[in-house]
Amino acid sequence: MPDNTTQLYQWTRLLLRPFARILLKRGISYGEFAEAAKSAFVEAAGIDLALPGRKQTTSRISTITGLSRKEVTRLQNLPEGGTIEALHKLNRAVRVISGWTTDSRFLDADHKPLDLVFEKGNPCFTDLVKAYSGDITARTIADELTRIGALTQNTDGTLRLIRQAYIIQGDSAAQLKLLCESIAELTNTIEHNLETHEAKKKRFQRKVYYDNIPNESLVELKTVLEQKSQAHLEEINGILAKHDLDHNPKQHGPKNTEKKRCKMGLGIYYFEEDLS
Repeated sequence: MPDNTTQLYQWTRLLLRPFARILLKRGISYGEFAEAAKSAFVEAAGIDLALPGRKQTTSRISTITGLSRKEVTRLQNLPEGGTIEALHKLNRAVRVISGWTTDSRFLDADHKPLDLVFEKGNPCFTDLVKAYSGDITARTIADELTRIGALTQNTDGTLRLIRQAYIIQGDSAAQLKLLCESIAELTNTIEHNLETHEAKKKRFQRKVYYDNIPNESLVELKTVLEQKSQAHLEEINGILAKHDLDHNPKQHGPKNTEKKRCKMGLGIYYFEEDLS
């Protein structure tokens, strides 16, 4: 293999090792992973690498991926998987927290989330959920936010938001979905930057680290980094919410243009590796 291909192969192994560890711990065999990998290759070849203005054929997908045409057809006809109900609940709970922290109807004079009565108040938690959760009930959202430690009930019965982030607990489908989604988002950004030569069109991608930190400092530094990162994400959340149509329906793009929408944001992650 050419040098750059050899390097990419080695880096792919580096990327896949922690993911393989996660799968093996949860009883996912190599065969099951290989099936998912083949499906991903077919989707990438069929959608991302399609020629502009031309329908991607089974033969061309077969040529690009190295899979037989019969195998390509089989993979294309597989039903979509996933735990739709759990992920639907996750997305709605995230939106409720975001609305509670950015919508002026649910904020006090200092722009902090108000304590809310459950219903029959102005404002109330039920109104918040109706505005941001769609078809999931207020009780279901309240139970979910309580379960993850984001919501508590005061002695007077009002509800208080005590964590301005949806931190998924346990080894749930939602947690694994968030893991895969975050990896995909970071990989997409890296791919975009590799393919883009104009500096102003590149996406923000930075990290800072030191490789000689004494173990005695880890607890203190981890706490500081988490606090500063959370504060920064809350600030970013407020900025983005002003432009999101769910939070601000009156927000519009330029006139006389086709309506389009996109997903964008900023992710921060902490990493730690034992070098001793």
